[in-house]
Amino acid sequence: MKKRAYFILGVLIAFGMLIYGANLYTYEKSKYSRIRGTTSVQLLPSSWHLVGNKSISDASVTLEPNVLINNNTLKITFDLHGLCARPGPASSVDLVSGKKIFSISISDYAENCKNGEQSIDTPLSHFIGYDSKIIIDSINISFWDPTIYSVDISSIIAYNAGSSVLGISTDPKIKNLKKTFPQITPLRPSPYAAESLPE
Repeated sequence: MKKRAYFILGVLIAFGMLIYGANLYTYEKSKYSRIRGTTSVQLLPSSWHLVGNKSISDASVTLEPNVLINNNTLKITFDLHGLCARPGPASSVDLVSGKKIFSISISDYAENCKNGEQSIDTPLSHFIGYDSKIIIDSINISFWDPTIYSVDISSIIAYNAGSSVLGISTDPKIKNLKKTFPQITPLRPSPYAAESLPE
């Protein structure tokens, strides 16, 4: 009888260890993935669903200290759901360090107005003023549009691309902005009143 009880106990312990190992593997795999042969870090614990109605919609994630120190590129995966993202703060990715903010505009890199998931690879050097010695506290993404819109952010991954990696975006698709909206109105509040897409 005792042998049978010990056998059952051993089976339960082995099964429990197997489940623990599987969960640990799944966690580590979700935290660290492989991009172009380099170890990468997933910065977004869960996806973001941003919705706006003539208003700003944003989300932020707090980062572990030094998580960007050995990485030089962000891979952001998102779906604009057909939104024609506007330049500047109206489609902003911000690296926040205390009171300092280093930004890029998604509209400069994305396939704009696309309905469907896409990814952009953005060197951290494109965030004006940022250098690898600066500790980044959080990453913020914000959108604004004078219509009803939604944007899904499914992943933000940091990795080291080396000095040159095939397929990485090295130059943003800079647009020549025209100040065609000089008046601040309820539908076009500051700071977006003076920006529009090229005609």
